[in-house]
Amino acid sequence: MNNDNSHQEPPECDPHFLKMLEKWNRVRHPSKEHELLKSLAGEWDVLLRFHAGDQSWESSCIARKELIHEGRFLLEQLTGEIFAPDDTGTMRREPYSATRLLGYDNFKRGYVGAFIENQNTSLLTFIGRPRLGGNASEIDMYGEADEAMLDLHDGTMRYTLRVMGQDDHLWEVYALAAGPKTRLFDFIYTRCSPHG
Repeated sequence: MNNDNSHQEPPECDPHFLKMLEKWNRVRHPSKEHELLKSLAGEWDVLLRFHAGDQSWESSCIARKELIHEGRFLLEQLTGEIFAPDDTGTMRREPYSATRLLGYDNFKRGYVGAFIENQNTSLLTFIGRPRLGGNASEIDMYGEADEAMLDLHDGTMRYTLRVMGQDDHLWEVYALAAGPKTRLFDFIYTRCSPHG
């Protein structure tokens, strides 16, 4: 008896499954919205501005951004310094590191991301879209964050990404639970010169 199955036709696939597969194939590959991620890849000088009421403090960081998973996501590693209060409330510089992940979810039709840093044990997540009728490179994303000093859980945050050109962009961070104009941070990016 010949057990050679190499010339047999594969079994027919369930038509219902094939319909579902078509839907998956429509959203699983990078789309035109992923071009924004590509434009942000590279090395950046970062001016980090921390706001507290009418006062602000500035420090410097370096960001390295690279495309991962065949251009579906942008991974950012940020290192440098940040101003933070010590136990007496005095603002002082200290080492800072953060990781930001940004992508575009074709199924949700929105930009999605996550942020972690050495200042907290929390994972911040956000989702958003370009403003209606506005510039496609100005994106408001929303998420929730806790604030231990205020005993606040799940306060609404806004993260606005503004891309001014191929060599300049910024992230603005707002704590909406404290008011619609309560800005906490600016991350101001300038592309590093290829010649150092």
